Amino acid sequence: MIWLNGKFLPDSEAMVSVLDRGLLLGDGLFETLLVKNERPIWFQEHWARFENSAQYGFFSIPNLATEIHDVIVRLSQDMPGGDGVARITLTRGTGVQGLIIHPKTHVNLCVSIAKPTAPSAPNGIRLGFAPDRRSTGGQEWGHKTLQFMHSVRALHQVQAQGFDDALWLGKGGELLECTTSNLFLVHKGKILTHPTDGSILPGTCRAKVLGLCVKLGIEALESVVFSEILPDCEECFITTSVRGVVSVRGVGELQHFNSAGKILQALKIEILSEFANN
Repeated sequence: MIWLNGKFLPDSEAMVSVLDRGLLLGDGLFETLLVKNERPIWFQEHWARFENSAQYGFFSIPNLATEIHDVIVRLSQDMPGGDGVARITLTRGTGVQGLIIHPKTHVNLCVSIAKPTAPSAPNGIRLGFAPDRRSTGGQEWGHKTLQFMHSVRALHQVQAQGFDDALWLGKGGELLECTTSNLFLVHKGKILTHPTDGSILPGTCRAKVLGLCVKLGIEALESVVFSEILPDCEECFITTSVRGVVSVRGVGELQHFNSAGKILQALKIEILSEFANN
């Protein structure tokens, strides 16, 4: 079952035009969130980011937060245990050819749900450096747009080398983020993560982890760090709204990170508690 523009439809009947700008130009946004026992986890935070990105992209959408929340709950009732991964997708719809945003264009808004597919990785994952480097300092990486080929390409390349995910570097060697997650390092007992300056996605789970650091008395710094710091880090982990806190046992040729480190494990327990009680 799919919710499309206000209607619940069978998958086979939920359709948009092949001329939709989301298909032709990647002109759209999306948001992905975990659903546990029919409860959309951190829905308000996800919807706030979605609205912010819609404003950035000059999309005009009504205040549908309550309706979309209820739609996700309804879709989750068809999932085993009420668990799944919900996706909210917004496209520009059809309109004039080219890049101009026509004022009478009708957007398409879709909500779907699927089974979680990411492996649990109890022993941690291995990150490989994305072959290409990314720009920093703008705003383009701070929004979940449909233009995702760069991450698809990077993931394909590093998985061919035996890694689990790709780690993006800035042009100056800055450690940024992975294809669908934020990166954290533990260096001399302090947590380091790249600031939300437009160079990375302001992850919902990332924000939760930083808040938990305050609660647990763990020093955390949002700071630009470079790949040269990796050999001196004790722990490394990534965060996503779907998987929570995931330990990293290696980056590139480095394999020394403690995937059972105290800081990592404390945060993982807290996030799992959030999933259970949100």
